[in-house]
Amino acid sequence: MKKFASLSLIFIFQFLSSLSFGQVLEQGFEDEAAHFRIRTPNEFWHMEPRGSDPGNLRWLAKFQFPVDLFIPNVTVQTEPSLGPDQPSEDWFQKNLQPIEAHLQILEKNKVARQGINGYEVISFDEEREIVFHQWFFSTKQKNFILTATSKLASYPRMEREFKQIFNSFEII
Repeated sequence: MKKFASLSLIFIFQFLSSLSFGQVLEQGFEDEAAHFRIRTPNEFWHMEPRGSDPGNLRWLAKFQFPVDLFIPNVTVQTEPSLGPDQPSEDWFQKNLQPIEAHLQILEKNKVARQGINGYEVISFDEEREIVFHQWFFSTKQKNFILTATSKLASYPRMEREFKQIFNSFEII
């Protein structure tokens, strides 16, 4: 009987360890029309269907379950570029105005991705206690806005995964 119990425990531990040390299932997405690629960092993120006409919202990934009664999410939106004569600084300032009017800016930094200069903005909606972490990039073909959203209480927990998603973003 003891031998059977020991074998059963060994089998259970092997099974549980295979679950907890299994492969990390990141998911990749490529949008040829909008000229970008992006990946989720693990199996806890689910990409949402875009429909046949996604408009400006080109990609949406949601965390598998609510964290602090809110489902963290990341989006990629695109806008047509006004061409090489459109200064990226003007485009950024145009997008920053409504953010500054309605949200508290916590951080604003210049960033670069694949040699393309852009901006990183972290803002806070005090009423809803939501943090918006955004990257803005402007190219000759498209303007890109990446937005990660979570509750303030869960932002420190989610920030690493948001940055992994942002760092996987490639303009193609």
